[in-house]
Amino acid sequence: MPDLLDYEAGRIALGLTRHAEASGAMTIDIAGEPFRLRGRADRIDLHGDGRVDIIDFKTGKPPSRKQVEAGLAPQLPMEMAMVLDGAFEGIVAAAPGDLIHVQIGAGRGGFKEQAQPAGNLHDKVRGELEALIALMRQEGFAFAAQRRPAPRRFAGDYDHLARLSEWGMESDADETG
Repeated sequence: MPDLLDYEAGRIALGLTRHAEASGAMTIDIAGEPFRLRGRADRIDLHGDGRVDIIDFKTGKPPSRKQVEAGLAPQLPMEMAMVLDGAFEGIVAAAPGDLIHVQIGAGRGGFKEQAQPAGNLHDKVRGELEALIALMRQEGFAFAAQRRPAPRRFAGDYDHLARLSEWGMESDADETG
């Protein structure tokens, strides 16, 4: 089984230009009003042909491919949108490459790479972000505790304030099961 050193040696052999802990910002015009988005990518790797890979290192379990595709884990697609928008100084990309989660935690599972082609996920996630911000800017908009409620999802920072365990699907399942 490969480990992190083997993985990095393989990436170096590809002749990539690598940018670690890259910070960037972009301004999105939403209905004539600016919205500033800032982010930091664990790593951005540029291929010689102009494709760009976005890499996120995880000590725990990374989101699944389906979660990324469904927009439930938008970090890497949004970072891809930022790169393609020129948000990271000195990083110019011509096309999206892969979205890569690298699990580096010890224990069960250990090292694991999970790569998927970015395709147009960056456009989808950016569109969803723009729609959400436009909605949030409407007068009288009520903020939801969860963007997409799902049973057995990770606990959110504000779930206790929204009394989700009392009002949510989990309490229904507990009472009937």
